[in-house]
Amino acid sequence: MYKYKKLKLAKNVTMDEHRFIMMRYIGRVLDIDESVHHRDENPRNNSLGNLELMSRKNHMKLHIGKGHPCPEYVKEKLSKLYRGEKGPSAKLTETSVLAIREALTQGQTLRTLGNQYGVAIRTILRIKQRDTWNHI
Repeated sequence: MYKYKKLKLAKNVTMDEHRFIMMRYIGRVLDIDESVHHRDENPRNNSLGNLELMSRKNHMKLHIGKGHPCPEYVKEKLSKLYRGEKGPSAKLTETSVLAIREALTQGQTLRTLGNQYGVAIRTILRIKQRDTWNHI
C-alpha cells in the first residue's frame, strides 16, 4: 500500500495530499527541490501543524540521520538527483574534482591532494579510479 493519502484532482491526475495542503498554504507550486516533511513521521497525518516545508537535501539528511531504511529505487533516484556537489555531504565541487584529476596526472600524491582539499586519501583514490564523480 502506498503510504501517502492521494487526492484525485482530475481524470487520471492525482497528487499526494500533504503536498497539496502545503501548496495551498504557501500559495504556490512546490519547487522541484522542496519536500514536505511529516513532523510526527506519520505519513497519514496531514494536518498543517504536522507538515514542514524543507529542501530535499535537508529532508534527506534528516531521515538518513535517523537511520531510516532507504529502498533501492529511492537510492537510485536520489543518486541522480544529488549527484556530485549537489549531494548532502559533498565536500568537493566539479571544478575541484577536475583539478584533482589533473594534479594526479602530474604526479601529485593522494596524501598531498587529500590534505589540500580536506578529504580522505580514500576519496582521492576513488576519484582517480572513477568510482565516484564518474559523471564528469
